Amino acid sequence: EMTERLKSPQAIAWRTRVVEQQPEVATNRLELARTSLLFGDVAGADRTLRAIKTSDATADFHMLSAMTAFSQNNLLAAEEQCSQAARLEPENTFLQFNLAVLHLQSSNSITYASAVKTLEKLSANPAHCHDALRNLIAAALKRQEFGQANNYSTQLLAAQPLIFTDRVLHLTVLKESDSPEFGKYLSSLESLAGQEANNLPVLGTWLRAHQMSDEAIQWLLHLPVKMRVERGARELLAECYADRGEWAQVESLLTNENWTDLDFIRLALLAQAHR
Repeated sequence: EMTERLKSPQAIAWRTRVVEQQPEVATNRLELARTSLLFGDVAGADRTLRAIKTSDATADFHMLSAMTAFSQNNLLAAEEQCSQAARLEPENTFLQFNLAVLHLQSSNSITYASAVKTLEKLSANPAHCHDALRNLIAAALKRQEFGQANNYSTQLLAAQPLIFTDRVLHLTVLKESDSPEFGKYLSSLESLAGQEANNLPVLGTWLRAHQMSDEAIQWLLHLPVKMRVERGARELLAECYADRGEWAQVESLLTNENWTDLDFIRLALLAQAHR
């Protein structure tokens, strides 16, 4: 548990030791599978789960199997495992949520509608509110149901706590629906992001992903001085100049800087500019 909290892959080795000490205890293998997934060892999780007896298949076993199948891009197997978990614990709202999210991918209109109904119901539950609405927004955008997407996004903005990435998700809804509110809302987010260094790369990355590097440069150049000199702001500005092929600007910005433990990023960007 300590190595997991330290985000160290050594956690897998320690979980393996526990299984070796008590191979007959199914929960030890479940914990090993969960830890393997946590650190991206999908094949290891799959092997561990296959070693568990069918008679020991609990709801947790099926959920971990579903997560493993999903990581292997096997949506049918993931859906089947989620369904079995939900049958074992029909009152477990987390299992209902996971199954509904998988069903949102379905091309069957009845299955899709049922998933939407489930997530709308779960959005009233504080434990699922934010994630349910985020998935409903993504599904509505994918189907170009912009009115629905805006409705869900408005609900998400009213939910507490409100985080900056949810504001940016609303920006995506306005952008993709060609809303006349887009420009005004973007300006409000630029002002908000300019007050908190952690929000700068979130909005900056969004702007670059939507081919709006010109807008990002103008925004960054007009930040308050104390924010403009932040490493994150300078890195983002260099990347925007790179998007436009303005390599002299990149070089000028990054020369004679020192980003301490992240200076390798500066050097990589500088090397790109020299090349």
